[in-house]
Amino acid sequence: MEQLESDTKDLKDRVLTHSDKVLLYNDSLKSIYFEMNKIILQFQMDKSEFDPKSNHFFCQLMNLVDKKSNFEIKINKIMQLGFNAGQLSVFLERLTLPQDRIFIMTNFIESNNMLELETYVSKETQDIINNHYLKNFKGGKFNLIRRQSKQNKKRRSIKRSKLK
Repeated sequence: MEQLESDTKDLKDRVLTHSDKVLLYNDSLKSIYFEMNKIILQFQMDKSEFDPKSNHFFCQLMNLVDKKSNFEIKINKIMQLGFNAGQLSVFLERLTLPQDRIFIMTNFIESNNMLELETYVSKETQDIINNHYLKNFKGGKFNLIRRQSKQNKKRRSIKRSKLK
C-alpha cells in the first residue's frame, strides 16, 4: 500500500492529459446534472449532505465531476467517483434510501446509467488512463473496470417490482 501511495502522490490532483489535450468527462453529463440538481434541491440534499449518507453518495456523483474537477479528469476524483457509485449502489440494492425518494432516485440513477463508468468517461479515455497512467504502478496493474454484475441488476429489478 505504501508503494501505491508513493506512486500515485504526483498524480493525485494533477489533471490528466493525452497528446497535450486535457482529458475530460463526457459532455452529456451536463444535461444529466441539470436534472440531477432538481432532485438534490427537491429533497434539500445539499443542506443535509450526510443525513442520510445516501445523500452524500448521490451528490458526489455530480460534485466530483463538476464542482471539484470542472469536468477535467483527475485520478483521485475518478476513483472517488467509482467509490461513491459503489456505495450508492449498496443503498439501492438494500432499499435503504429514505422512503420518499426511493422511486425517484432509483429511476433517475438507472435511466441515466449513473453507476456505469461509460456515463462519465468514454471507453477511449478509459483506455488512455489505463495505458498511460495506471499500467506502471508497482504492486500490480490497476484498471478502471467497465462492467457491472448482471446479478446485481437482476436483484434490483426484482426488488423494485416488489415495491410497485
